[in-house]
Amino acid sequence: MTRLVVIFTMSVLTFLKASVFQDSSSVSLDSSGKNTRFLLPDSVTQVTVPAGKFAFADSVILYDPGAPGRETGDEPDKKYQKPENALGLPDMQSDSGFVSLGRGGTIILKFSDNCIIDKPGPDLSIFMKAEKSESAKVWVSRKGRFYQFAGIVDSKNTLIDLEGKVSDGIYQFVKIRDASENSPDTSGALGIDIDAVCALNSMIIKTIPGDSLFSPFGSTIKDTTCTGLREVVGLIKSHTFVRVIIQSFSDSRGTDEFKLMLTQQQAAALRDYFVDDREVTNAVFEIMGMGKQSPVASGDSDYARQKNRRIKILIYPEK
Repeated sequence: MTRLVVIFTMSVLTFLKASVFQDSSSVSLDSSGKNTRFLLPDSVTQVTVPAGKFAFADSVILYDPGAPGRETGDEPDKKYQKPENALGLPDMQSDSGFVSLGRGGTIILKFSDNCIIDKPGPDLSIFMKAEKSESAKVWVSRKGRFYQFAGIVDSKNTLIDLEGKVSDGIYQFVKIRDASENSPDTSGALGIDIDAVCALNSMIIKTIPGDSLFSPFGSTIKDTTCTGLREVVGLIKSHTFVRVIIQSFSDSRGTDEFKLMLTQQQAAALRDYFVDDREVTNAVFEIMGMGKQSPVASGDSDYARQKNRRIKILIYPEK
């Protein structure tokens, strides 16, 4: 069985404001879902990722296992061909908690409630099992259509820094392709194994149905006990300091001018709720009334209108 590789430099630990401690458990979460802890290669030291469980890819878009090794004719065991094993927290102590790509195989993963952003330092970490001669190419995409090459990972380097490699933006899709087939030293290799994919520089995305907070033409919060609202408050307060963008979207009824004004008022009402009612002091807020922009459902049915009335809250954990 190949060795689990997770490489973190001291600069990364500083950037993450990671707390290092001794503990026998491989992964644990506090009550807020923050402080994801995982083992480094020494099997003793653990580090903390600020975005917690939200920092990891959470859905599989494509899995295309590669060809078997040229010399052995073997292919990865079927128990290693489970792409869902690449989702969520790393399964640090399991011999089967990963997915094998096979030689030249590909996997595409999505961050649904989180995304990768380009900031100083490494932005992405691939938790992987790899022979010393195995490697993989990594691409990122905003919407899963066009992918930009981000770098190569191997047994000595599992970190990706997007600076200078991709255009500015946020990315919710990661494509990983095994590159062992291109190496003359890996004729018998079965390709790298992916345990988890983590956005080190990340933005947490929380979407709340607009109807759970506001009437269709109102800007007064009607239910402060909304589960989504409580979750957002907990997320914000669980970090030392965050930047928060509140975006409010409307349905298609009414004039563009009115809907821009209404959604701006709704976003402002939420900001005031966080600051005044919940006494959030560790965040800088930006409000954006989006009006009719960026509908998620087409048409003018009641269903489409309800889907388009929504609140999107973007949380940027700072250094």
